[in-house]
Amino acid sequence: MAKVKLFDLLFRFKETDYEKIVFNHPCKELKSLYDIGIIFGGISMIPYRVEEGIRLYKQQQIKKILVSGKNPFFCFKKNSEAEKMYKYLINHGVPKEDIIIENKARNTLENIKYSLNLLKKDYDIKSISFVLITSDFHVKRCMRMLNHILGTKENIYGVGVKDSLTDRKHWKRTKYGKKIVQREAFLLWYYAKKGFYFE
Repeated sequence: MAKVKLFDLLFRFKETDYEKIVFNHPCKELKSLYDIGIIFGGISMIPYRVEEGIRLYKQQQIKKILVSGKNPFFCFKKNSEAEKMYKYLINHGVPKEDIIIENKARNTLENIKYSLNLLKKDYDIKSISFVLITSDFHVKRCMRMLNHILGTKENIYGVGVKDSLTDRKHWKRTKYGKKIVQREAFLLWYYAKKGFYFE
């Protein structure tokens, strides 16, 4: 596992290139209509991630929006992240019949697994196209996890949302941005250790 050894090596040095680890992902321009846009709960969920989902929906680049997220393990709020996103989408003109709610996931891997379980009821998940809508720093892990579970890179697209704090252009400007990106680099390393392949 050369890739795992690479991550091990990088984390031994203070001058780790976090930007290269975290933001090196193939975000493509969306040029056609995709079946499902998955909006991940979490940091910058509202307004940034959800607004991007609304934009793509209204520009007829995604057919349906799936909102995913309960709350993080440490959070016990009544309303799930998915429910908050659902209300936001409804209030901004997205018809309820085009919204799918997944409100059990408490982390990224659960977001993907539980979303796929929901979609399996109505779709052949290996034949549909996905747009993963999340923060810029989070795209790589989401895409690779879905790729790992489906066993294919085809029809998986990532949209990295800019929030002026944690995106590629701004993350170094604040302690918060640095903390988030360093944590994401660690999570990429952690999942690589567990057998997920990250380029």
